[in-house]
Amino acid sequence: MGTPFTLMDQLEKVMLKEKENRLSMSRVPSKTKELFLDIANEDYEGDYGMTLKGILDGYMMFKVFFENIDMKLDKILCKLNQGNEQSSESEIKTMSGRIVEKGGKQKWVI
Repeated sequence: MGTPFTLMDQLEKVMLKEKENRLSMSRVPSKTKELFLDIANEDYEGDYGMTLKGILDGYMMFKVFFENIDMKLDKILCKLNQGNEQSSESEIKTMSGRIVEKGGKQKWVI
């Protein structure tokens, strides 16, 4: 048989478990702290842990969203650069397919 847990052993386990879930921050600007507390009270019923989780989830969602937009913009820019390299320097091709010479004369491509 194992040794029985004393009241102090059980209390230490509870205290250690409670410390694992704690988060302490310092040097938080007062306006940021006020905004965080307002969000916590209005949207999360004062639950600071869920408030932090909600803010981080939103941050990660926007991060992925903007990374996708950035990748799409890179592809568009690469295609535009390839198109500029292929055309002669005296012509510019517009999005509608119209080719404009530098002197302002238009050519139509069908």
